[in-house]
Amino acid sequence: MAKIEQQLRCYHCGDGCSETDALHYDEKTFCCQGCQAAYMLLQANGLCDYYKLSEKAGVKVEQDRWEEKYSFLDSEEVVNSLLDYRDEQLAVVRLYIPSIHCSSCIWLLEHLPRLQEGIEEARLFFSKKILQIHYHPGQLALKAIAVLLARLGYAPLIRMDNAAAENQTKKQDYRLYWKLGLTGFCAGNIMLLSFPEYFSLQEIVEGQYLRFFQYLNAMLALPAFFYGGSDYLRGARHSLRNFFSGKDRQLSLDVPLALGMWALLLRSAYDTFIAGQAGYWDSLAGLVFFLLIGKWVQNKTYEHLSFERDYRSYFPLAVQRKSPNGYYHSVPIRQVEKGDWLRLHHEEVLPCDSRLLSKQAYLDYSFVTGESHPVEARQGDHLYAGAKVIGQAIEVEVEKPVEQSYLVSLWDNFRKKRPTHRRFVDLVAQYFTFATLGIATLAAALWWWLSPNTAHWWMVGSAVLIVACPCALSLSTPFTLGAAMTVLAKRGLFVRNQEVIEQLREVQHIVMDKTGTLTESSRSDVEWQGQALDENEKQLLASLVAQSSHPLSRSIAQLLGNLPLLEVSNFREQKGKGIAAEIAGDIVRMGSASFVGLSASPQGAESYVYVAINTRILGYFRVRPVYRRGLGQVLQSLRGMGYRLSLLSGDHAHSAQLFSPFFQKEEMHLEQSPHDKSRFIEACRQNGEKVLMLGDGLNDAGALRQSDVGVAISEEIHAFSPACDALLQAEAFEQLPAMLRYARASRYVVYVNLGLSLLYNLIGISWAISGALSPVVAAILMPLSSVSVVVVATLSAQWLAFQIFSQNSKKK
Repeated sequence: MAKIEQQLRCYHCGDGCSETDALHYDEKTFCCQGCQAAYMLLQANGLCDYYKLSEKAGVKVEQDRWEEKYSFLDSEEVVNSLLDYRDEQLAVVRLYIPSIHCSSCIWLLEHLPRLQEGIEEARLFFSKKILQIHYHPGQLALKAIAVLLARLGYAPLIRMDNAAAENQTKKQDYRLYWKLGLTGFCAGNIMLLSFPEYFSLQEIVEGQYLRFFQYLNAMLALPAFFYGGSDYLRGARHSLRNFFSGKDRQLSLDVPLALGMWALLLRSAYDTFIAGQAGYWDSLAGLVFFLLIGKWVQNKTYEHLSFERDYRSYFPLAVQRKSPNGYYHSVPIRQVEKGDWLRLHHEEVLPCDSRLLSKQAYLDYSFVTGESHPVEARQGDHLYAGAKVIGQAIEVEVEKPVEQSYLVSLWDNFRKKRPTHRRFVDLVAQYFTFATLGIATLAAALWWWLSPNTAHWWMVGSAVLIVACPCALSLSTPFTLGAAMTVLAKRGLFVRNQEVIEQLREVQHIVMDKTGTLTESSRSDVEWQGQALDENEKQLLASLVAQSSHPLSRSIAQLLGNLPLLEVSNFREQKGKGIAAEIAGDIVRMGSASFVGLSASPQGAESYVYVAINTRILGYFRVRPVYRRGLGQVLQSLRGMGYRLSLLSGDHAHSAQLFSPFFQKEEMHLEQSPHDKSRFIEACRQNGEKVLMLGDGLNDAGALRQSDVGVAISEEIHAFSPACDALLQAEAFEQLPAMLRYARASRYVVYVNLGLSLLYNLIGISWAISGALSPVVAAILMPLSSVSVVVVATLSAQWLAFQIFSQNSKKK
């Protein structure tokens, strides 16, 4: 068995490399041509201070065809859709850079003007990994900026759905900020103007000014009520409409909230304009302000994550289309029509169902099927959207536009709406609303019977509605689950919203994909079995596997290291067989035993790649997947918690041997297509099971959407992942049992806070029924109850997290 020892460190990225693979320049060691080129670029521009900022300052630079990869930026329409601002002298663009990782990145990227003439300013927003660039469009093209960043190791990630999603998020954020700012301004000023009431200074302040303050408070409360609280008023109206029409037999929490807000408004209007009293304007504005703060906290935590992604996330912004004069030009894919001729380069995704015009093509359908084996296509063959081109560029004729392609229909098949999950707090609100109305009616009737000639019954009835306004109730669950979302996010699980945590508590069956979920997608365990390879043989093999993008080829290339590549001719790749080419006068073949001329091979679940040079068989590479760290312990813990487990995979049946130590035979379901996965989960749900699906790719999208909770595991949390309910960082996989245990236990924190909020309501209602509730008491009691509930919710969630996750660490 031959192993390549890593002894040296790359000066640019810090990765290890062997003495034979290392490149040397300026008395420094580099692991590859890309890192050396990045260093030379920085050296030429006097920016080598970059390497003094941290030990591993640089990012490994992959050698790629960056000019081809960003060819869609040749389209003026595409560029204009990406720009934030443009005139004749200045253009502003924001690019997402996923490889940003340390302070050295900030220093280098903000010094881009020194690297490239035409860049006026570069500013990095580190937490969002967004680089904002001001440049002169007359001197520099956006494509040149993207290529420069890629050559430095900071390739920008530009996808089709970026602009629309970002603009929608901006609009939503701006509306919430306006509401929060306006309501906070109104609430603060109302409290300031209410100081005479708070401290019983009415005798000091002249009557005309006191009345003026009261009218001014009323004017300030109106925008807080109608604009700041518009979402809650609209939600209550929608819930009541559905309730009385029979569409929904339960009321949402917005109903008692809106009821309390209207009670505050009407009672305050009566007090101020009829009775000449202060009213409850401060309580009204404060209530809306607290509710908006809760919404802002939740939105702010996850503003940089996307849980709703579709096929557009995987398509390029533009493709090269053949014009009538015979030349290819970049056009947005929405302009592609049936009959157009397109040219696609290596690793580009085919956006439309098409017919192959080139003589031959190799395609990777892993986006659709989950299988990474290359598929060979011949001239005239039908190609499906979602195929990734492997190797040389191909030409195709479009048969269906993007919206009618197979990939889009596959996605749309799983877009049916799930049954709505009923939140626990809405169930509480159902009874709270009717109980509040009943108590207010009885209290008013009692005081009408005791004092029929006075309006005291109206004061008591409205006071009950005011003090029973579920401000503490409405804040207890959102802040408890909001604190839980923050706890989980710090440990690597990002959930879409608070309802997902409630759904996690009810999960009974956990279904897992294999590749990229239980195994690492970027690594394989590769061993060489056979005679020792000399440097010339390693170079021949490295040159051959460099022509293929098959995962096995990439794994073998990593083992061989970065060697100088030789010229390759007559390269061919046969589906499921192997690859071969003529290199430096030798015929080099790698693949199955039969492909290189052997009649027998070892049997097992591992992949065996045999090697032959001319007629001489040298041995084989044994390739095994690398399991997620702690996989066995995770599965054991989940079973101990009572979960039923299943494995769904598109791999062949012989892969069962790999996972037999972890799963029973009846738990493994192999050779599953995306439709099979979705049908399996649908069958489980029809049997009454609550299902959590854990997957990683677009081929899992249907299953993720079909499940009660879809969790996408991701190596890079900002990178592409299918639409889901939660994103799990790959390195946090070991903590999955503790996360589910925490989600289960969070219900008890919710119960404690609901009990506390109900206790406040009981005290307040008792005070109101007695007829002794004044605006000053309400102004103190309502904020006090809200703040205490928020504090208890946050501290309880943190304490519970400490108990569960510290216990999980001890078990390790």
